[in-house]
Amino acid sequence: MIAWITLCCMTNGRASGPVDGSLDAFSTLFASTCMQHYDSQDALTAAITAYGGQDVPAGNASFFLGGKGGAAWIILAEEGRFVVSLREDGTCAVFAQRAIAEAARAGFQSLVSTAHPPLLAEPRTMPTAVDEQSRTLACAWFRPEDDSELLFVLTTSDDPDANVQAVATVSIASRDR
Repeated sequence: MIAWITLCCMTNGRASGPVDGSLDAFSTLFASTCMQHYDSQDALTAAITAYGGQDVPAGNASFFLGGKGGAAWIILAEEGRFVVSLREDGTCAVFAQRAIAEAARAGFQSLVSTAHPPLLAEPRTMPTAVDEQSRTLACAWFRPEDDSELLFVLTTSDDPDANVQAVATVSIASRDR
């Protein structure tokens, strides 16, 4: 399954969806790191290095790794502070300290709402957010005959005091058929 997803996610070396300046910085970073390179830690690390990413010390990385093993990198850009993490279970995430939630949601939808054939894209229902200022969107890419899917999840917060205003993840998940 991973080989099919890799083949179908890539189009001329870039992730599915517009990565041409029409996306917000958060969505562009997610597309060009986690979406494009989730299957290769070396390629992901190279992409993060190209963005000027620096290793997050292990003690601080735990937050971005959900307490699991892995690595995290901070990217300081004109558009803001971001962290890209790759957990040992393969989950790749991009965190934005500050993000315009509406732009992040629109960018995420643009990136994941359509999959390249033979994959299908289907919205997924996720648990409700922890507060009324948070919102979660999810979409899965899969082939009907497979038992797993590529699951994309975005959580945003409109709370101006939130530590993280947007986080997008991609992981392999079991699929109910």
